Amino acid sequence: MNNKQRAFVEEYLIDWNATQAALRAGYSSRTAYSIGHENLSKPEIAAAIQERLEEKTMKADEVLTRLSDMARGDLGDFLDIESMSFDLSLRKAKELGLTHLIKKVKQRTITTLKKDGDEEENHYIEIELHDSQAALEKLGKVHKLFVDRKQHEHTGPDGSDEIRIKIITSDGT
Repeated sequence: MNNKQRAFVEEYLIDWNATQAALRAGYSSRTAYSIGHENLSKPEIAAAIQERLEEKTMKADEVLTRLSDMARGDLGDFLDIESMSFDLSLRKAKELGLTHLIKKVKQRTITTLKKDGDEEENHYIEIELHDSQAALEKLGKVHKLFVDRKQHEHTGPDGSDEIRIKIITSDGT
């Protein structure tokens, strides 16, 4: 592959648009559409795209590890506790490699005017972790912990040949 083709592969993975990838890789605007299409049909370029996808794609083990981390997520891992006070520390979360557990961070500063005319600033930070219960449910489904069971009745309540299917879900309903 030449340099333009290598650039095309990288650019194509940005937005999956062959024409735009060809333009960004340096092909002329007049031929970008046809070159983009042609590049995608070349075996060496298709193989390079597939290889890059495999590098970037999250494997099943990694997905399960992430879900497990979310299920076990503990806000205590983000706290520095000293005597009777605590500080929320994103630095500590980063050092522990736990920032992927954070769904949202909200920071706000409230300035109040004190009676003596001085201003007082109070800083607040709010961290929301990913939903551990949702992660547990997904893991439970992967491990087939929540199986819907079907009970079959072959005769009706009055002894007729009526067939009913009663579905009992994992939560008992």
